[in-house]
Amino acid sequence: MVDMPYLVKQTTTSRIIDTKIWSSQSEIESVISTLLLRLTNLTQAYGNDHVSRLKNETVRALAITDFPSNFSDTALRDLQSIIRMSTSLGVVVLLSVNEQELNRLWQRNASLVEEILSNVVVTKVENER
Repeated sequence: MVDMPYLVKQTTTSRIIDTKIWSSQSEIESVISTLLLRLTNLTQAYGNDHVSRLKNETVRALAITDFPSNFSDTALRDLQSIIRMSTSLGVVVLLSVNEQELNRLWQRNASLVEEILSNVVVTKVENER
């Protein structure tokens, strides 16, 4: 028998992966906004007691591919808030970047891109490594 990872063995976890991959601009904006609202509500409930929050609440993973394709300015600002507070909110954010779209966004709003990138660990893939 293969030993299952701790996350998979949890019976209280209803699902590990959400029910759908969100790809349209309106879907992305709605899902990011809803996540930020949930996290804000938890922040209000726990205040500055980050230890209790992390003990009692699920750590969330937000995985985004082809970033920032189909991200509206509203979704980008909400994502910026999530990333800024991710450690205290118990959120792990994974971004797979579309370089061309990121360069276009950088030209449009360099300060937003700089703040998002300053709060993440950047790893580049070169030659399939």
